[in-house]
Amino acid sequence: MKYTKLMTLAGVVGACASAQAATISLNGFSNTDHGSTGTMNGTVSGDGVDGDASAGSTGSTVFAVSNDIRNGDSSPQTLEYTVSGLNIDGVGGFNDSFVIQFTVTTDGQNFNVLQDSSDLPKNAGWLSSGETSLNANGEYVQFQFAAMTVNLNGGTNNGTGAWLGFTSASVGSWGSNDVATFNGISRAYNSDDSKVFDLTAGGNDNSLIADFDTAANTEGTLDAAGAWRPEAWSFQVEVNAVPEPSSTALIGLGGFALILRRRK
Repeated sequence: MKYTKLMTLAGVVGACASAQAATISLNGFSNTDHGSTGTMNGTVSGDGVDGDASAGSTGSTVFAVSNDIRNGDSSPQTLEYTVSGLNIDGVGGFNDSFVIQFTVTTDGQNFNVLQDSSDLPKNAGWLSSGETSLNANGEYVQFQFAAMTVNLNGGTNNGTGAWLGFTSASVGSWGSNDVATFNGISRAYNSDDSKVFDLTAGGNDNSLIADFDTAANTEGTLDAAGAWRPEAWSFQVEVNAVPEPSSTALIGLGGFALILRRRK
């Protein structure tokens, strides 16, 4: 009998602590969003919790670079974004946030995030290996998902999250002789429309690799693969909230504890 009551109460508490999940798309994080800490660009959309995981019409979503890529420093480095002003768990308003980290590597050359030293500390966006663009065979810049922390109701690391993958990327600083390659997919210049690469056809990717490959010039009509750099990227994450047990469940726990005490 005691065992049955314990199982019943556990079921009540478990029901009150069911997880809520939302898929959030983060779009258009540009190459100006990694060279200095502070406010960054981007948009967010989501579904699943209270109809939307974003700040919606309140306009309170804040994007910040909390750890930047340092110009002239060696590989690897950690790039960290913080997205706040969200309502993930439906409790307390738009006071939830998450932090996502990427490990960024190159082909062995130092990072370049500035056109020249006079650009400090802004005008980052010349992300490349060595010079201001990828222009030699074997050069690459790779973003690899590393970690994610979900913060609910002003707390720290009290939710859970999952990486769902990169969804798209776009090219900067390219022209009529350029061939850009993301995750093994090459595209030759023909118009501004061809700057955007959809990465979802074969399933979302855990990493984003922008590389220069002379062999990508297979048409025979281009003089060379040119020079280009990654410009912007989009990705998706899943955030999960496990709400605290309701007051009814807590009262039940207290009553159950009292019953056990009386029967001893």
